[in-house]
Amino acid sequence: MKVGTFVKLGSLAFNVVRDEKVQELFKMAHQGAKRRGILQPPPYGQRGRK
Repeated sequence: MKVGTFVKLGSLAFNVVRDEKVQELFKMAHQGAKRRGILQPPPYGQRGRK
């Protein structure tokens, strides 16, 4: 891949992440995951012991 193409893709990705609607979507998904317990670490007894 050419360096110019890589720079353009990086710039596009950065602009998409900075978009307010995208940030709001990620915030909603993060809050929903926290509410459902998806982001919580497993209880001590369910962790794998080595």
